[in-house]
Amino acid sequence: MFTLLENLPNELIIEIFGYTKICDISFGFWNLNTRFNQLIRSLKYISLILTRNQTYEKILLSEQITRIVIVTLDNIYLKPFINLRSLKLNLATENHLKQIQSEYFLKIKQYNT
Repeated sequence: MFTLLENLPNELIIEIFGYTKICDISFGFWNLNTRFNQLIRSLKYISLILTRNQTYEKILLSEQITRIVIVTLDNIYLKPFINLRSLKLNLATENHLKQIQSEYFLKIKQYNT
């Protein structure tokens, strides 16, 4: 006997999403059906870890992401992340710091380099 993922209760699916990278959630479950879209939209306090090999411009749900850890990126574009509250940069460049100092990022409450 087996259980399909779509037969699990919402609370359990959200718990599973808590152990899954947001990129995998958005690319793997977005537009699967209306229920999954609503569950994904209901996620709060989403963290994102960016590395050189990721294309983050196309990340869905960027407005829901509240924390970003940037490991190794030369150029970053943070404008889509309108609810960003926490930012951690490894090896920050002058360009990174200029972006962060803009008025757009007044909401950031925690910043680490």
